[in-house]
Amino acid sequence: MHLTEKQKTQIVQMYRAGKSSSHIGRVFNVSDVAVLKTLKKKGISSRTPSLARRILPLNETVFDNLNKRALYWIGFLMADGNITNTKEQKSIAIYLAEKDRGHIVKFLEFIGGYGRKITHVKKTHAHGVKIRSKHMVDKLMSVGVKPRKSLSAKALKGTQKSRDFWRGVIDGDGSIGIYKNSPSISLCGSLNLTRQFRKFSLDVLENNHEIRVMKIKGINLWRVNLFGYATYNIIKTLYAGNNGNVLTRKDIIAKKILNEFKNKHWKNYTGKRKGVKTWVNTT
Repeated sequence: MHLTEKQKTQIVQMYRAGKSSSHIGRVFNVSDVAVLKTLKKKGISSRTPSLARRILPLNETVFDNLNKRALYWIGFLMADGNITNTKEQKSIAIYLAEKDRGHIVKFLEFIGGYGRKITHVKKTHAHGVKIRSKHMVDKLMSVGVKPRKSLSAKALKGTQKSRDFWRGVIDGDGSIGIYKNSPSISLCGSLNLTRQFRKFSLDVLENNHEIRVMKIKGINLWRVNLFGYATYNIIKTLYAGNNGNVLTRKDIIAKKILNEFKNKHWKNYTGKRKGVKTWVNTT
């Protein structure tokens, strides 16, 4: 049977979504050998025997399209994920504190990883999962989520313009709260990533603000701190209408801030505190 280009594209999509070559062959009434030859011509590597024997489902195409949900998880993995990209193994791992175990469940739902066991690490009391997928790792690497990224992380391909991406980053490696009766937000990370967050924040505030990226003493990491009215607007941009793509405990804090400070009165604060020019609450 001669396969059309449309059918060949469908074969690639089904294979990436976890379907076996024999299953795809039955769908298109061709042999599994014909399926594998089609994949090879399309530049798709066949799975290793261990991956071919995979019983649990996995949608490896979730990062192919940079939609809001994918952008959120790209940001979260940029901040708090672990990527392994070696000849022997290509995998994604997330390990979080016990209180954030539910976020691991959300991640598994996103990647279609139903039925996978969440590992409990007794020594650190962390919970997490490790997913092996060359395709997913390659896609994440292409947007900047790489191994040993703490000191060099940088968002690529326009992800740095997305509020969903930055919500993921803040959920993973930032903090939001109330400090001295004003909203506060902080991000710690590489110089590149903190500079990109500074640019995003300035765009939200239409450049009507002064934001500095500051070196953390003693380590090669950087921090952006914001408080006051500017922070209220940034938190609103990041967390309002998040459609569930959010770390639950930070969503609760964000809702409290947005509710508590929405009717506050502010005055311009011309002094500098930790390099930040902002507005302070006078209510």
